[in-house]
Formats: sequence, structure tokens, C-alpha cells
Amino acid sequence: MEYRLHGSRQRSLFLFFGCGVFAAIPFFFHGMGQHPPLLVWISAPLFGAGFLAGLKGLSDRRPGSGITSNGLWARSFKKNRIPWEKIEGAYARMIGSDTFIALVLDEEFRAGLTMSRWLQKGNRALGVEPVSINASLADADTG
Repeated sequence: MEYRLHGSRQRSLFLFFGCGVFAAIPFFFHGMGQHPPLLVWISAPLFGAGFLAGLKGLSDRRPGSGITSNGLWARSFKKNRIPWEKIEGAYARMIGSDTFIALVLDEEFRAGLTMSRWLQKGNRALGVEPVSINASLADADTG
């Protein structure tokens, strides 16, 4: 049996419509001559980026992570999968309103993982293991 975790469609819809409205409002008011141009140049790219992230989340239906009989896999891992034999433990950690599953890995296997420096520093600052799966608001699919 295999479980696949997809990104949340609700979160993508909220991001798409919410940021789309807030990206369009400054242009509307600027066209009426009631908004300073600086506000348009600051808010439109900021909310436009959220709009594009929501659009990407709606169009990308590939699973983000999964659990199989052979081990765990996620698109954020630099390897294909992590076998069950290499996982020594796991724990859930709430960071803000998001749930992360931190994996305690075999020292030898963890040495072979390649991660960006900013991600390593962020994990150390939050006090979690180097490999974590974001499980917040994921839609599970069994198959």
C-alpha cells in the first residue's frame, strides 16, 4: 500500500484569489489617481508573487511526499527515498500553524544527504532534525 500526500487545494485557492484581489486593487486605485505610485510598485509584486504561487499550487498535482512499504520519499529530498532501515525515529513538531514530521536518521545515511546551507541553519535554529516533511494541510491519497 502507498500513501501520497498532495499539497492542499484549499490553501492554493486561498492564496490565488486572496493575493489576486490584493494585487489588482492598487492598479484600480492608481488608475483613478488616488494611490501613490510607490504603493503600486510595492504591493503589486508582493501580492503578485502570492498569486503566482497559488496558481502553481493549483496546477501542480504531483504528490509532494509519500509513504511506501520500502520507505519514505518526498520531492524535497535530494535522494529518491529514505529506506525504513535508515530511519531511527520520528517526531512531530508544530512551527506556527504548520506541522512538520522530523526524521531521526542513521548517521551514515544522513552524511550522504545534501541540503542547502540556509535550510540547515533554519533547521538548527528551530531545533529540528535536518530532514523534515511538511505535513500541514496535506490531502492524503491511498492507492
